[in-house]
Amino acid sequence: MGSRLLPRWYSSLGNINVIISSLRELIPDTGHERRRGRPPKRSIKDYLILIVIKELKKASLRATETDWSECVCEERIDHSVIHYWEKNLRTEVIEQTVRIIGSELEEMLGYDFSVIDATSFSDWRHNTSGFHLLSRICKGAVYPVSMHPDSFDPVPNTRDTIVPGRGLFMGDAWYDVNRVYRIIYRHGYTPLVSPNKDIQG
Repeated sequence: MGSRLLPRWYSSLGNINVIISSLRELIPDTGHERRRGRPPKRSIKDYLILIVIKELKKASLRATETDWSECVCEERIDHSVIHYWEKNLRTEVIEQTVRIIGSELEEMLGYDFSVIDATSFSDWRHNTSGFHLLSRICKGAVYPVSMHPDSFDPVPNTRDTIVPGRGLFMGDAWYDVNRVYRIIYRHGYTPLVSPNKDIQG
């Protein structure tokens, strides 16, 4: 399993083909998702790998087109296409990818405890959205193992984000709900949640 991930000493400035090869093994095959109009020319997996490379290299959309798209897709992909898929990838694809890579990291690194937390943000139209992230914490590393969109209800959010585990499961006062505690226990953890007198189970 560990050979499928880059070793800790590997620099992102090294051989981009090794990074791409590792991503091809880890990222699930999402096929050719059909939307309105013509189906996409390439597998959604290819676009997702290209977006990951963009973020890894901290590259602009145009630099991703000129510098990296041929490495990933064996042809030049226009920056407008990259931008489209960056904005329109299905949430389920991202969730599945995080879980697969998180599972690999967990097997390699282990963990001491887990933390669940929510991040919310507003777009230009003042619509609020966000997600819940479950992370493993170990000496020298923090890595995500699961994520799910925020529905602003702690019970389904915890239920849809949590994966089986062990040890302490930490959360802020928003998760201080009796049914959330039951979900945490059922998945093998010991809850350590900040009290919130305003939320009843």
